Amino acid sequence: MFKSNETIRIKKTSIAQLIDYYAYYDLSHFTKDFKLFMNQKPSDYFKSENIF
Repeated sequence: MFKSNETIRIKKTSIAQLIDYYAYYDLSHFTKDFKLFMNQKPSDYFKSENIF
């Protein structure tokens, strides 16, 4: 579990860790919401050099 959102920005975080941190039931729900807000799949987003 992370201490703060700042920790997420500093560390390299896996999608599985984010799903757990934000209490999503499963990957499909996380992906759906991620695409809604970020306009791309999580896997595409994390391949780029963006800061989460």
